[in-house]
Amino acid sequence: MKNTGCKTIFKARNLLLILLSLQISACSGQVKEKSIPDIKKNEVNTQPIILNQNSTFPQIHTNLNGMVREFVRTMYQDKKGNYWFGTNGDGIIRYDGQILEKITIAGINPRFRVLEIVEDTAGNLWFGTSVGLIKYNGKEFTTFSKKAGLPGEDEEIWGLTIDKNGLIWVGSIGGVSHFDGEKFIPFSLPDSKVENPRHMLSEKLVFKIIEDKNGTMWFATDGNGVFKYKNGKFIHLTSH
Repeated sequence: MKNTGCKTIFKARNLLLILLSLQISACSGQVKEKSIPDIKKNEVNTQPIILNQNSTFPQIHTNLNGMVREFVRTMYQDKKGNYWFGTNGDGIIRYDGQILEKITIAGINPRFRVLEIVEDTAGNLWFGTSVGLIKYNGKEFTTFSKKAGLPGEDEEIWGLTIDKNGLIWVGSIGGVSHFDGEKFIPFSLPDSKVENPRHMLSEKLVFKIIEDKNGTMWFATDGNGVFKYKNGKFIHLTSH
């Protein structure tokens, strides 16, 4: 009888251990299976949000010194391999692969915007900026604006391209112009207008100009849709 009682107690103890093991395993499985989306959905995250305020280049090169601001409007690599960055209020910055240089232009407030950068066949760089059209011939910078006939009350240039014939097209607050190297020559778009124009800056503003492979010029306007131009003829592609 004593042996039978011991066996019964031993079996009960083993059964209890097995049940406890199963319960622990089930709880462990639940913890492991809890996914990140479940935590986000069902639990309150008490950790503070950390915002990374450093939006300059990663400091791979120690001489970058964080000179490129967070707002870059355009960038271009010239024929010599230099990189040019046009910022939204910090002027022009050049990077030759080793040295990052902020460009200073005599007589111009350095806090200007750069919206477009192009290069002509002679290697001159042209910058469409908030202070007019800036040319760099490899040695010096020259600025052309209202004194050279840039139309409109504002000197800001948004659209800039050089076509296959070397003609410089400029889109500004005052409309479209050709630039012959010394002065701006007005180029009028048709008066076609959409039914309910919503100009953000100016009804004459052309903020993007491109030439396609067939030599057709395309103009994106501020609130008046898209025009294309070829052989003296315009087509307005936007519904009235």
